[in-house]
Amino acid sequence: MYPFIRCYTCNNSLGEYIELYELLKNDLNKQELKKIYNGNYNPSQIEIDHINNIISAEILDFLKIEKWCCRRILTTNVNFDSLIYSSINN
Repeated sequence: MYPFIRCYTCNNSLGEYIELYELLKNDLNKQELKKIYNGNYNPSQIEIDHINNIISAEILDFLKIEKWCCRRILTTNVNFDSLIYSSINN
């Protein structure tokens, strides 16, 4: 949980949704790609922008995040933990 992630507009706490949002997004992306390419796909050769937009809206509806300001924060959040740790170890 990331307690410091808050919506700048309405000040709602969004830290409890970040991990669940990322897990659901990754899982649904994999399912959609398998449907499209029948399990034989190379992720580096395709663009999935239209799939991401549809999936993000569905996930945010499922999480009952209805305010556009909170949706913006969740969809544009970047987790720097892995980037920081990878630069330290290299």
